[in-house]
Amino acid sequence: MILSDAQRTHFVEKGFLVLKNAISPQLLSHLQQLSADLIAKKTQSPLSPDELPAIALGKRGTQQYLTRINNLFQFQPKLGISLAQSSLQAVIEQLCTTPVLSVYESLVVKHPLDIHGFDWHRDMNAAREDFVVTVGIYLDDSQAGQGALEVLSASHINDQSVCDYKNALRKGTVTSSDVEADAGDVVIHNVNLVHRSLPQTQDSYRRTIYFEFRKASLIETYPNFSPTWIQHRQQLNHFLTSEETMGQQAFTHFVNTILYREPVRFEAGEYCYEPNAT
Repeated sequence: MILSDAQRTHFVEKGFLVLKNAISPQLLSHLQQLSADLIAKKTQSPLSPDELPAIALGKRGTQQYLTRINNLFQFQPKLGISLAQSSLQAVIEQLCTTPVLSVYESLVVKHPLDIHGFDWHRDMNAAREDFVVTVGIYLDDSQAGQGALEVLSASHINDQSVCDYKNALRKGTVTSSDVEADAGDVVIHNVNLVHRSLPQTQDSYRRTIYFEFRKASLIETYPNFSPTWIQHRQQLNHFLTSEETMGQQAFTHFVNTILYREPVRFEAGEYCYEPNAT
């Protein structure tokens, strides 16, 4: 996929970009089946102690539901094809104009039983010269008024805090934009962009595979990333950008025994806690 000048300008100025039909129907169907099987397996069976830090479950009444799986390839190595066959990394590098490295992968599930959405926030506060983006592969439709993504355009280049923006929203001096996506679309946003998503209102769950990419040249400047951890991510990058088959034994062995062996603490997002807000 070759991005147009208009797409690159939109991302730079607005802080987000929607790529329509970025995932082929065949690949989308495969990802949907793999994720559905994984969700069912981890919801219906007790989690082992080593799985608990990476999998988030919720419960409403007697019904249990899954909301997130981090360290995603550990639980389903075949999902690595979502990064490899989609050529997403090449698209991100067109926006960045320099090589990038994936630093995490997760599956987020918005379930109709979950009454908690995501309030206005930034994923993190990155320095202006950094290039840090969140990439979401939508496996289900996400429509306005049903808990879809909302953004505050151009907030990624503004120094106002999330609390400042929430106050401005109440006063009506800024307005949000709905970002609709169909299954197979990809949404890319700058981690400094202020955004939210309200609880899911559809009867079925909505699945999104998320990746975070950073400039490869700046990875070593992040204090939380050790040399060994960086090396492991570079090894992953080799697997996902080479011609090697994702289902092969070497990749499965790598993600099961090496990739997630060293825990890492990522930077906190920016939220706004307002106990007395009305």
